[in-house]
Amino acid sequence: MGIKLLSSHFTDNPYYIEWWDACTEHGWMELEELKDDNSLTKCVTLGFIVKENEHCIVVSHTVALGGFNSYISIPTKWVILKKRVII
Repeated sequence: MGIKLLSSHFTDNPYYIEWWDACTEHGWMELEELKDDNSLTKCVTLGFIVKENEHCIVVSHTVALGGFNSYISIPTKWVILKKRVII
């Protein structure tokens, strides 16, 4: 049985999303110091999808009647896995 939210705009259950994010370093370094595995960071986001289109998935950790609090916009092409979490 999923959580019934006060607004039908949001999904009944949250999503678990794995995605790649850009990575940055600071300071000078030699090319040989750059490793293949540190150019991207694997991230995990758990929350409610409040908007989704061909460009991005917008996820919020808290939703309520008619609104949501805080969000992250993840480029669709960066998503590795998107799974509904059944509560």
